[in-house]
Amino acid sequence: IAQRYPTAYIDAIEIDKASADEATSNIMSSTFADNIRVHNISIEDYAVASTRRYDIIITNPPFYEEDTLSPDHRRAKTRHSHFLPLDTLLQLSKSLLSDNGMIFLIAPYKQKSNLTALVNQYNLHINKQCIVVPKAGKQAHRIMLGIGNNYGDIAEDILTIRNADNCYTKAYNSLCQAY
Repeated sequence: IAQRYPTAYIDAIEIDKASADEATSNIMSSTFADNIRVHNISIEDYAVASTRRYDIIITNPPFYEEDTLSPDHRRAKTRHSHFLPLDTLLQLSKSLLSDNGMIFLIAPYKQKSNLTALVNQYNLHINKQCIVVPKAGKQAHRIMLGIGNNYGDIAEDILTIRNADNCYTKAYNSLCQAY
């Protein structure tokens, strides 16, 4: 995000201490050190303590639900929704969102209807939707949503990552080219 929007100020929330330390180290050795601050805190505690409101919140939430928990507690905590359910994340994100702000998140495609119901429950609106297909001819496996306080027409897109021959698609290469 800092690379794409060099004047943006970014607060990064990371509950895992080792991951927060690694992120801080990487940021400090980058050209974006003045733009990004890592907070080693849970989103629950951050939302209670923060007085800031954000125009954009980007999250890659823990979204494994029915899968067996990893025996590695650190890994399980960052990947399994048991530790941060989507409804809690949406509620907290809404409390941190500016009036015209947007929340962007990625989730398994199979959670689309549940996620849509949660968005409605918190009086939010889906304004952007991108269905992610891992390979041409396969079923969608992820959905990326842009969610906001304001209602608007839904911008819909489909992103296929790989062609049938397993090479990256032109659309995927174009999306990732700058990075």
